[in-house]
Amino acid sequence: MLTLLGMAVAHPSGAEAETISSALARAYAGNPDLNQQRAGTRATDEGVARAKSNYRPQVQGTGSVGFNHTELLLGASAPSTANATGGG
Repeated sequence: MLTLLGMAVAHPSGAEAETISSALARAYAGNPDLNQQRAGTRATDEGVARAKSNYRPQVQGTGSVGFNHTELLLGASAPSTANATGGG
């Protein structure tokens, strides 16, 4: 009788609600097989994303780099067209 009274004091409502997140966290913490299955599922999910990526738009590009040097002399007139084009 005393044991029953002690249990009633420890849990006055008789039952406690638990969220799904906390129930899953407890299950994963206590069962290594579940963690192994979750890892396998994650690997499969990654493979699906890679396979689907072949059907998505792809981007390609090219580029170039150059250098242009212009020299201005102070006190001189602007370069002539012949000098600018190299045609003497």
